[in-house]
Amino acid sequence: MRILLIGSAGVLSSAVFQFLCHADDALGAVAVHQASAIKPGSLIMTDSDDIGLLALQNQLPVIDMSDEAQAIAQIQSLAIDMILVACYGHRVPSSIIELAALGSYNIHPSLLPRFRGPEPVFWQFKHAAQFGVSLHRLTESFDAGDIVCQQPVSLADGCSYQQANRELARAAVSLTESLLSDIASHSLTAQPQDETQASYQPFPQAGDFQFSSEQSARDIYNFVCGTRYFQLDYQCQLADALIMVSDVIAFDMHGALDAPTAERDGYLTIQCNPGILTVKIAT
Repeated sequence: MRILLIGSAGVLSSAVFQFLCHADDALGAVAVHQASAIKPGSLIMTDSDDIGLLALQNQLPVIDMSDEAQAIAQIQSLAIDMILVACYGHRVPSSIIELAALGSYNIHPSLLPRFRGPEPVFWQFKHAAQFGVSLHRLTESFDAGDIVCQQPVSLADGCSYQQANRELARAAVSLTESLLSDIASHSLTAQPQDETQASYQPFPQAGDFQFSSEQSARDIYNFVCGTRYFQLDYQCQLADALIMVSDVIAFDMHGALDAPTAERDGYLTIQCNPGILTVKIAT
């Protein structure tokens, strides 16, 4: 089996790349939206998570997906059997999807059909949702193909965006291994997504970095810890005021205040529902 991995720079793409490089199935090539101008054999950083650069390090062909006709010709010339997409931010046309005799598949870091779209990690933190990864058949509609397999992922309190992505990448590798095994044993099955449960979220905007004291203290704490990566202040809606928060310090699900807020050790503590949350006010 010759596999084409379509992806980008990021831990999920690079983790799947590294797994395929060491799997029995041959990674035939990688594809990115715009291939690097770096020539094979050039000295490049060895700890990159850009699969285009990783492919050059491993003497693998790199296909530029921004030129559809050329990409099709290259894929055909490489006799690709299967296409696997991991965190590729562009639509893959049906002319390419249909080239793989053993199927084309996409890895998406959420439990589909919930949290379709380009930034599912943010939205899972935002909604205090169950994290997870789905592997589904690739279609021209983003994240909508029949589901082959899924894996929930549990995150510790205070998990960062980077840590979350590493955990999701581990699950993505596990699902990839299952996919290859099922294809090899001719036991692959897939189930349509329940469109009544589907949700699509775009890239987050500044107004999405808001929370309310009516939320759980733990949920707010994990939302802020998980989305600090974006380096924006947060709006906290109290019963009668809106305050700007730059960071969270701690939470106590059993704590309670005699008032909506209290000053403690130079920080503000907020009564949530339930629990209390200690935050740093934005200056």
